[in-house]
Amino acid sequence: MILLNAKYKTISQFEKNDFRPFILNWIIDTCDLRYHMEIDKKEGNCLIYEYQKKKLCFVDYSEAGVVAAYHTDTDRKGVEWRLSVVFRYASRELFVQLSNSETTESGRFLRKFRKPDLTDELVDLGVIRKDGCIDIRYSSHDVYLDNIDQIKKVIEGSAGNILPVIFLSTTPYGYYSVDPERLASIYAGLAHIFAQRNEEVTYVLKDEYQINIPYGGSIAIYFPTRSLQPNITPFGRYDEKQILNRVSKGLAFYFKSQSYGRMTTYDEVASVVLSGRNKNLISQNEQIIEESRKIADENRSIVETFDIDLKKTDEENDRLRKRNADLEKENQILRQRLEQAENVSLLFYGSEKDLYPGEIKELLIDMLAGLSLKPGSRRADIVSDLLKSNKIESTLKQRHDEVKDIFVHHKGLDRDQINRLEKLGFTVTSDGKHNKLVYYKNSYATVFSKTASDFRSGKNAAALIIQKMM
Repeated sequence: MILLNAKYKTISQFEKNDFRPFILNWIIDTCDLRYHMEIDKKEGNCLIYEYQKKKLCFVDYSEAGVVAAYHTDTDRKGVEWRLSVVFRYASRELFVQLSNSETTESGRFLRKFRKPDLTDELVDLGVIRKDGCIDIRYSSHDVYLDNIDQIKKVIEGSAGNILPVIFLSTTPYGYYSVDPERLASIYAGLAHIFAQRNEEVTYVLKDEYQINIPYGGSIAIYFPTRSLQPNITPFGRYDEKQILNRVSKGLAFYFKSQSYGRMTTYDEVASVVLSGRNKNLISQNEQIIEESRKIADENRSIVETFDIDLKKTDEENDRLRKRNADLEKENQILRQRLEQAENVSLLFYGSEKDLYPGEIKELLIDMLAGLSLKPGSRRADIVSDLLKSNKIESTLKQRHDEVKDIFVHHKGLDRDQINRLEKLGFTVTSDGKHNKLVYYKNSYATVFSKTASDFRSGKNAAALIIQKMM
């Protein structure tokens, strides 16, 4: 299960030859027992290191300008934790992925979410300093009227950042819902913290720039992916511990859903390198086989011409035939390994985008679970295996249950019910005697009466909304 998938831009001074020493020094010196390994620095050119239940591997794919490292550890519960680090030194892109072997719900991870110790090492040593036009640091970015353009660019999506931005507005009493400096210290390298330092900032953004921004102590997480709506935490509803939990969940769901294409994880790089090596071995063996065949032909010609060397030539031919058979077997084994090394994704995303993180995957799994298939058939076995191997969170069911609960005693929508619908992504408008619902501002819409005709009206409305829009 992928827990975190992050991308960074390194400084220009960080080069290919710096990558391996950086990883080794971090592994040796870190105080985080999840990653620490006792390694002799004299063995700095090894490809694989092992210490207790931990393993550290390196791979170099010079043809593509990529180096990668992989760290794995097994905890007391038997769960394998994997950290992949890939560095594309030509474009100075660094990809960090944290995953484990658990297939249970992600909530167990979210309750104790924390970034890999490697992220702090990248920030501490200055390997990553800039994210677009934003400095990566352990302190918050103060927002005044004279530097308001930076938060404006973040909200508009023109700051060039690839990490989320957390904006904290001041409460009516002049303080924050949670300390900005504490957030900056916790999430340095995963998110940027912007703190309002002038009470007129939000008014200027709203009135002069027509930008909808939280105010009065509310907190917003702005994601670089424009298809994701800002994650808003209103002021006054949560204590500090609950706010930190909401922020952690928002960041965790974002980083879990990120995908940066091919050659961004150690497994992908190692698979391509292994495939290339096997292809080279196959080519070399085929050349040897062809050369051996030519020699055999020459020997047969010599036998016909020189009877005196007949016995020696026959022995040479026997040796070469045996060698050919051995090489053919080796060639067949290498072909099988090559086929096993190929790793093709089952499905690819089309043009449709998630309306909320993981929506498309949840809908696909829900549709598969609802199929009526003959037990014991090939199709039923394939669908059952896919459902077992793709455990998902209950987000879709929770959203369905929320819609049903809103309409269970439908006698007309009050303000609280409208607010609950808006949190689910609906826009509610009034049209005479009817209410109109639009889902995530797209073409999925429905109309129903403002007043209930009988006790089934609410259930019917909920069923129609779920069937058409969700």
